[in-house]
Amino acid sequence: MDPSRQMHVDINSCFASIEQLSNPLLQGKPVAVAAYKSEWGVILAASREAKKLGIGTGTRVGEAKKICPEIVILEPDTPKYRFIHRQLKKILVRYSPRVVAKSIDEFAINFKRVEGNLISTAKEIKKEDNPELYRLVENLCITAGLPLPKIYIINESQPNAFATGRDKNHAVVAVTRGLLEKLERVELEGVLAHELSHIGNRDILLATVIVILVGVIAFLSHWFLRISFWGGRSRNSRGSGGGLLLFLGLIAAILAPIAATLIRLAISRKREFLADASSALLTRYPEGLARALEKISSDPNPLRVAGNSTSHLFIVNPFRGEQKANWFFKLFMTHPPVEERIQALRGIKI
Repeated sequence: MDPSRQMHVDINSCFASIEQLSNPLLQGKPVAVAAYKSEWGVILAASREAKKLGIGTGTRVGEAKKICPEIVILEPDTPKYRFIHRQLKKILVRYSPRVVAKSIDEFAINFKRVEGNLISTAKEIKKEDNPELYRLVENLCITAGLPLPKIYIINESQPNAFATGRDKNHAVVAVTRGLLEKLERVELEGVLAHELSHIGNRDILLATVIVILVGVIAFLSHWFLRISFWGGRSRNSRGSGGGLLLFLGLIAAILAPIAATLIRLAISRKREFLADASSALLTRYPEGLARALEKISSDPNPLRVAGNSTSHLFIVNPFRGEQKANWFFKLFMTHPPVEERIQALRGIKI
């Protein structure tokens, strides 16, 4: 796999957390899952409380008990962990089809195919192919203190652009043919500075991590509902108030994924504002980007290579007719309304 587009997910600590969720009496206490409970047994997963005490994967059970005599040592519940493994993989493949299970608690995710629909229709350029574009990117990189990314041109008439890459050393900037044809030099410079700001601010890596965390929250809320259901049934059979636990589990299962998604989208919108401001500071001319946003958002041409999984990458939402919305629909937008971005740019005094 190409390491520049690969993410490693290690969830071994999740097993200890799941044990805490399945038994309310263990919540807030140091818990560890070990291969054997004897003193020479090796801890496979430790809860957050145990890690704070210096107890982690590989620690011997005897050593852990010396550090914290109250630690709860549990043997592995293999069927439960396999279920967690399968459910988490289902979540991860929604964001990339190339998910490889390294073990029961480790995944490697490659995002190459996610970007492939865009990059496969684009052409990488060198300095001799488009000297003006190349020099613009080069000069902005020098100003921003960034290494020069790979530069691509997408053969589409809609003016738009995006940047991707997990860090500044593995970055790509792509612009459409329409952007080069329809924007003036200062406007193009503002757009490129915006995309380079995403690279400098590591927004692509941040967005990827947030997506994974949202998926994990959705999975944990689903798991909590299952625990509440079976725990509630056993408590009802003993005449206690298990119904309340089941009700709370149902509410958490519904609201937790929604709240996590709204937080992810809100962060995405804030990072767009940050990239706009960073572009203004980089070019010292916020009006250039403001004018570019006006032209890009008013262009009627569709962007055929864009999809729901990649639309958030572009400087302006490539789907036309989705720019204006009421306050409720704004909560589910990956980009702030263009009018608000232009207003904020024109309010910057440099």
